Amino acid sequence: MRVTLILLLALSLAMTSPLSNADDKPELVERDGEPTVVIYPPGDESMPKAIADARATVASFIKELPALEANSTAYYSVKVPIETEGDVEHIWLNPVVYEDGSFSGNIANEPLSSELYYGQEYTLPADEVSDWMAIVDDELFGGYTIYVSRDQLSPERREAFEQRLGFAMPTRPQSF
Repeated sequence: MRVTLILLLALSLAMTSPLSNADDKPELVERDGEPTVVIYPPGDESMPKAIADARATVASFIKELPALEANSTAYYSVKVPIETEGDVEHIWLNPVVYEDGSFSGNIANEPLSSELYYGQEYTLPADEVSDWMAIVDDELFGGYTIYVSRDQLSPERREAFEQRLGFAMPTRPQSF
C-alpha cells in the first residue's frame, strides 16, 4: 500500500528538458499505468528552490531515520537527480537505505529515459538528493517538490490528487 502511495506522489517527478512548452509553464506527460511526469521549463525557479530547501533540511531527515526505521507504519523515501540523455530526471527511490553519507534504493517508477529501469538500484551522496519525504502517522514531512507540483495543478486536478493521497498534506512543507 505504501509503495502505491509513493507512485501517486511521483506526480512531482521533475525533469529539466528542452521539451518545455512555449509559454514556460510545466508540461504534463501522461503515461498509461505510470504516474504523471511534470517537466519544468528551464527558467522556472520554483523547483530549484524546493530542491534547495530539501537539501537544506536533509540532515534533519537523516537524524530521524532510526525512528522511521523502527516505526513499522512510517514510510520514507528520497528523490534523486539522475543525468540521462542530456537531461536530468528526478526519481524517487524505494526502499531507501542511508549508509556512509549516501542514500541507496531502487527506482520506484518507470523512468522516461531508456537508460534507466524500474527497480534499478541507485546510490547518491546525501547532499545531492533533490527531495526527501516521510509519512508518519498519516502526515507528510518533507516532500518539497511535491508541493511545487501540487500547487501548479488546476483546481480539479489538485482536488483529485489530494483525495488520492490517503494522508494529510499540510499547507506547506514541514521538516523534523
